Amino acid sequence: MDGVRLRNLPKPEVLFSEIKSLSEEGNYERAVQIYRAILTEWQGHAKVCERASAGLGEAYITLRNLRLAEKYVKQALGYNPLAPRYHYLLGFTYSVDRQWDRARVEFEAALKKDPENPEYLRSLGWVLCNCGRVCKGQTYLLGALALAPDDVSILTNLALVHMDAREFDKALDYAQHAARVAPTNALVQLTCKVLNAIRDFADRTRVRKKQESSRVEAELFSARKGGYE
Repeated sequence: MDGVRLRNLPKPEVLFSEIKSLSEEGNYERAVQIYRAILTEWQGHAKVCERASAGLGEAYITLRNLRLAEKYVKQALGYNPLAPRYHYLLGFTYSVDRQWDRARVEFEAALKKDPENPEYLRSLGWVLCNCGRVCKGQTYLLGALALAPDDVSILTNLALVHMDAREFDKALDYAQHAARVAPTNALVQLTCKVLNAIRDFADRTRVRKKQESSRVEAELFSARKGGYE
């Protein structure tokens, strides 16, 4: 299409196919235009508008326009309140905005409908860790990992949680696993770099402390020996 026309648009499936191609190319602005045209042209067609609303909300999440993302995901939920994916998308929107409690409610709603979904488990686990409920959050993250052992997001979340707990060896194990799965992932590379730097610093600190302890012990021995003479 040369422009988004409000009349004589192709059938929705043709447009949704075009949107998929545009999204794969990273052209989300154009995808948003077509989604909006669909919502205008097919008012009253609930299934079409539900799909377009959800897609538009997801596109706005990618574009980090969280206000509009929330608006359109809620619109999709209005058409289908029980859809776990829409609750997940709304929770994800709140999570990006660090609205942890609101995100938790939505992720719990998604998991209630789809309890074996590793991404929903990961998302709730990560939110709980950020709410200070680290033990429960880790339980969800490990449950997610059991279902998807090579998921980079789960592995990275676990690495960051263990890093915050100063459990650097465990954190590095998860980060290195993620790096083997996705060696070009920027976040994984950064996490490994930070953890390696922390571990190296900790190792140097332990060596210095050991050297200092040995020096003090030698001085004390010399002092005691001098007292005996």
